[in-house]
Amino acid sequence: MFRSSGMFNKNKLSHAILVAVASSSLSVTVVAQESGSVVEEVYVSGIRASLERAMDIKREAGGVVEAISAEDIGKFPDANLAESLQRISGVSIDRNAGEGNSVSVRGFGPNFNMVTTNGRQMPSSGAGRSFNFNDLAAELVSGVEVQKTSSAVNPSGGIGSTININTARPLDIGAFRVAGSVKGVSDIDEGSVTPEVSGLISNTFADGTFGVLFAASHQQRKYEQERVAVDGWVVNPNFGNRLLNPETNKTPNTFMPQNYNISLQESERTRTNANLVFQYAPSDSLTVTADYLYSELHNEHKSSQFGVWFNSGGVQNVLINENGTAIDMFEEGTFDNIQNWNETVSENNSFGINVEWEVTDKFSMTFDANFAKSEQNPGGEFNQYQAIVGYRNQQRFRIMDGAELPTVQDIYNANPGRVQAPNCAPATNTGWTDAGFANCYAWAAANGLDPNGSMTGTGPDGQIATDLLRAHRNDIQSGNTEDELNQFKIEGNWSEDNIVFRAGLMYTDQSKNNRLKYNAHEPANVVEDFAGMYGFPVIGADALTRRTTIGSGFLDQFSGRQGLPSEWVYFDPSDVFAYIWPAMGDGYSQIPTEWSPNSYLVEEETLASYIQLDVDTEFFNMPVHIQSGVRLESTDITSTGSEQVLTGFEYADPTSLKAIYAAGGMTQYTEKQSYDVLLPNLAVRLNITDDLVGRFAAGRTITRPNIASLRSTRTLGITRPGGELNANAGNPGLKPFSADNIDLGLEWYYSELSYVSVGYFEKFINDFIVGGVREGTINNVTDPSSNGGSFENPNTTTADVGVFKISSDVNGPTAKVRGTEIAIQHAIGETGFGVGANATFVSTNRELDVEDVSQRFAITGLSDSANMMGYYENGPFQARITYNWRDSFLQGFSQVQGGDAVIVEDYGQWDFSMSYDITDNVTVLLEGINVTSEGYRSHGRYKEQLYEAISTGSRYAVGIRASF
Repeated sequence: MFRSSGMFNKNKLSHAILVAVASSSLSVTVVAQESGSVVEEVYVSGIRASLERAMDIKREAGGVVEAISAEDIGKFPDANLAESLQRISGVSIDRNAGEGNSVSVRGFGPNFNMVTTNGRQMPSSGAGRSFNFNDLAAELVSGVEVQKTSSAVNPSGGIGSTININTARPLDIGAFRVAGSVKGVSDIDEGSVTPEVSGLISNTFADGTFGVLFAASHQQRKYEQERVAVDGWVVNPNFGNRLLNPETNKTPNTFMPQNYNISLQESERTRTNANLVFQYAPSDSLTVTADYLYSELHNEHKSSQFGVWFNSGGVQNVLINENGTAIDMFEEGTFDNIQNWNETVSENNSFGINVEWEVTDKFSMTFDANFAKSEQNPGGEFNQYQAIVGYRNQQRFRIMDGAELPTVQDIYNANPGRVQAPNCAPATNTGWTDAGFANCYAWAAANGLDPNGSMTGTGPDGQIATDLLRAHRNDIQSGNTEDELNQFKIEGNWSEDNIVFRAGLMYTDQSKNNRLKYNAHEPANVVEDFAGMYGFPVIGADALTRRTTIGSGFLDQFSGRQGLPSEWVYFDPSDVFAYIWPAMGDGYSQIPTEWSPNSYLVEEETLASYIQLDVDTEFFNMPVHIQSGVRLESTDITSTGSEQVLTGFEYADPTSLKAIYAAGGMTQYTEKQSYDVLLPNLAVRLNITDDLVGRFAAGRTITRPNIASLRSTRTLGITRPGGELNANAGNPGLKPFSADNIDLGLEWYYSELSYVSVGYFEKFINDFIVGGVREGTINNVTDPSSNGGSFENPNTTTADVGVFKISSDVNGPTAKVRGTEIAIQHAIGETGFGVGANATFVSTNRELDVEDVSQRFAITGLSDSANMMGYYENGPFQARITYNWRDSFLQGFSQVQGGDAVIVEDYGQWDFSMSYDITDNVTVLLEGINVTSEGYRSHGRYKEQLYEAISTGSRYAVGIRASF
């Protein structure tokens, strides 16, 4: 709503008011006066006011800037920041558990966007640098700006954009204000109603010279995630004469599914945020701000999964389609029941102090310091437990005509007469320790069994053979990531008439310490010692009586779900551990005690100096604003990691190889590197008429390598018989991406709340970092499955040296990205109705060639996108409905098995919100997210190659909000 106590000069005065309001990105009370006019008090809030403030920021910016503004104090347009940002042209979001958690701008993913809070760089508890928007509650935010063009005064790091999140300040708000809301939130598929509470209080004292603000938010959410996945598509497997229709293939390649997985995950998330701000302004020339920002995100997941592993050497009766994709095949394989329970806690603390001192009428100085730390799993407690039980079985993998979900058939009944459980024979249990054999023989004797015998059998008709289930894997992991960032900035600002000159220094010291404990790295590792579903010990039936069942609505957004398995075994991982650990001897435990070789520490120091000149002048009687600057940065990196010395392999079971490491623990490595970058920029805004604005911008930007890519050591990946050996390596010598950017734009502001804009951009990217794969050996270890080696008779004399596919990031070739952005916002007279829409069209010279399976470089995250919004605001009622769409895009070469291409399919989502003002101070509200329960699907090189299909359903919230 927009209220006024009297008449005023609409053009000049309202423009001045909007600029003042936009500068704080808040709903505030403003006093403005022109010579000879009456003092006017204007209070602005609501949808229209929010859109008008955002439009004014866009119009007055020196470069290309988009904005989202709070509708009122403590009331952001959406419950999730990323969900709001996706309505900006060129901005798309990546979702996790049905919520936006990171953003892509102009096709450049989360790692390509620098996210700051109140202008300060923030650490991240993840392995990379990208900001998780789930960490910060929207109620604490007063506005967000997406700066698509570069500026010398901003921290570098965003080829896609710099996104600045502003939080509220008490001296901007002024007089006493308090606001709060209570909501009940429900994810429909899960069914529970959970609370979400937020509040903000702000006041000033001592004649407005001292201000205090405190804001807090607490949210609980329970949800379910339904998922079907194929973890990887093996490229050009050796089918031999088992391929029945080779003539069907119209491509040079064939593809086979590696691991088929169905899961139902129950999750609970708790998020707590708090913001405390003190401001002191003893005079008009000095303002001191101290603020503390805290967030904690606690996630608990219990994932129950069904899994089937396929081996290229074991599949039979293979049929392919014209794309070379296996659509029908049979294997005498294994049937897995998997429980993966994990818990993660992310905690963020940031303390900052800012001093703004107007030394003279023409010269001012700013000092800013930020001390921030982000930590995942504080204390390093154990946060992931996984146990797998199963039995040897047969299964048929099929993709039915037109089906979006593949299925497996004949999975429950074990093959009658097939050996299911050879007991203690050393020839068939080569992975066991001496203690394991001793306990196995004792167990066989106690139960009257032949220790060298075997069990055969089948399950009840159409049911799981519970008595044949054996331990396959047991994993326990504990991760701890600490990211500390200290940043200092000092800047001088000199202004004279229509010239503003800024110069400053910024020092950033960031260190990321990523550590992992994993029982696979323990000296007496039994992660797979009892693997293969046919060994000792037997898991008691009391631990395996429950079942996970899927209902009729499971992934009903996708065709083919009718063929999915209807149930599998549900159990507590600790119950399985209770049967495994005693087999190793009294008091034995697999709780890991040492940090694994996946641990690393990367320290990065950057010193930046910059200058920027802003000039307001005229060009043929047209006002023009010119912003030019340059930023020079020097960066030093020290990378330290630990690596176990690999000495060989032995069979863990017929489908996997187990690494053997040298005694004496891990060896530590340290590598260093330095680099300098020069980042010039120029932005020109030309006011062609009072309503028509033209723009030009050019500049150079960088994005630094993912911190995990800078680690200095190697780690093993999947190691399977038949030469399927995989490893990963870091590369501390990586240089940052760099991009030379050009922007052109034209904007027509044809009424108070309406505009049309069109923009064109080009980005020329150098030193693109890509995931490279090379073949190589590690310490000349041999492969016991080579030259006829098998589980029953491993090759220990004539085995070939193992050849690994080693994945490592490298600086790759250049790339070019171009795009067009179109946006419109239109208020329909005085009706209260309005609409908005935008679309972004992008292209590149580095697209994926689906037939070139050797390709490991293509621009990821690049896609067209479009957003639409309709709103109504009149009197006490407000309503808004939005539709957000993103076209398909290459996510990366990131398949879990094999590292081949993953393509995310196009996705569209409907959201709405509405509210009614019961009084001037109290409002009831209703919100809906993904109201049509759209699902997410990704695939390999061809659409029939399912990678993931996921659904978390729709989410609704009802609540009440008060503001005084």
